[in-house]
Parts: sequence; C-alpha cells; structure tokens
Amino acid sequence: MSEPTKAWKAVVDRIEGATAVVLVGEAETPVDIPVMLLPDGVQEGSHLRAAWQLDPKATQAAETRVKSLLEQLLAQTNSQNSEEHD
Repeated sequence: MSEPTKAWKAVVDRIEGATAVVLVGEAETPVDIPVMLLPDGVQEGSHLRAAWQLDPKATQAAETRVKSLLEQLLAQTNSQNSEEHD
C-alpha cells in the first residue's frame, strides 16, 4: 500500500542567486526554494512536478529516538536529585 501523497505542478519564475522563486499550484503561490534542491538544468520558465509523501517509518523512528532520549534525561535528573538528597 502506498503512502498518502500530495502532488502539484509548479513553474520556476526566476532564480536569484542560490534561490529559485517557484510558483506553485493553480494559485501560483510563490515559494523560495534553494536551487540545489531542484533538478539539474533547472532555469527560469522550467515546469516542475513535485510531490510530498508521508514517511510513517521515519516519523515513528524519530518519535522512538526522542522518547528514548527523554527517558535517559529523566533518569539522569532523577539520579542527580536523589544524590542531592543523600
């Protein structure tokens, strides 16, 4: 089963140094994007197709990592607090 995806079309309006101003979607909402994140050969007037896709595995891994770090921090804090009261 594929993950939920949101796709859109865009056009590069202009390039200002290392930043491209990209007009996104039907409303042509301007979005500044680093040129290094765009395909090689992109230039003013280039039409793009883009998509965001959820990555639940990476989200879960990050949540697990943060929970583990928080538990370690709380354990250290509890240990230090009990040492201060001895």
